[in-house]
Amino acid sequence: MKDFPDLVNQFTKQFTCSRGLKKQSSDLFRVVLQPWVMLRPYLNRFIVEMVAIPRYSLDMAIDAFKRGLATYADLYDDLTKYPCVAFEDVQSRTLAHIELEEDKAF
Repeated sequence: MKDFPDLVNQFTKQFTCSRGLKKQSSDLFRVVLQPWVMLRPYLNRFIVEMVAIPRYSLDMAIDAFKRGLATYADLYDDLTKYPCVAFEDVQSRTLAHIELEEDKAF
C-alpha cells in the first residue's frame, strides 16, 4: 500500500494532466474560413471562440478574424481598406456581406 504523500502526488499529476489549457487571444488565429463554408457559420464559430477567452486582445481578435478569411474575399478587402477599431464594426460589415452571400445563394 502506498503512503499518503505518494497518493497526493499521483492525484496531483492526474489532475494537472487532465486540466484544460487556458485559451489565449492567439488561439483565434486557428479559426479559419474554409472555402466551402459560408460566412455566417465562420462568424458564429469565431465569436464562440472569442468569448471563451477570458481577456482577449481586441486588436488581435480583429486581426485574427481578417486573417481567417481568404485574401481574395470581398470582406477581406473591405476590412483591409477600412480597418475597424471595434469588433462590433467587424460584425456589422460581416453581416452585410452575409446578407449578400445568402441572397446570391438562393
